[in-house]
Amino acid sequence: MSAGAHRDVLKNALHWPPRANQLEPLESHLTKSSNLARALWLALSGDISDDKRDVAALSELAHAVADHASAAVFIFDLEALKTARKE
Repeated sequence: MSAGAHRDVLKNALHWPPRANQLEPLESHLTKSSNLARALWLALSGDISDDKRDVAALSELAHAVADHASAAVFIFDLEALKTARKE
């Protein structure tokens, strides 16, 4: 399988596939994922109302966590692929 084909397979694992063209440094994705996950945990451990705005806000937060976490995994997988090709 070509390097481009491998990248396409990895890209499909992203929460938001176009993110593959808009990557930030790995450290940035990891830091954001960690901070957002903590915020999500704190939000879910409190009182959650049925207010549609609260549900929408939690949904947006969960989306951001998934976006940055999957981007970090994508970068790790790309680096592993590059390393494997060198060996």
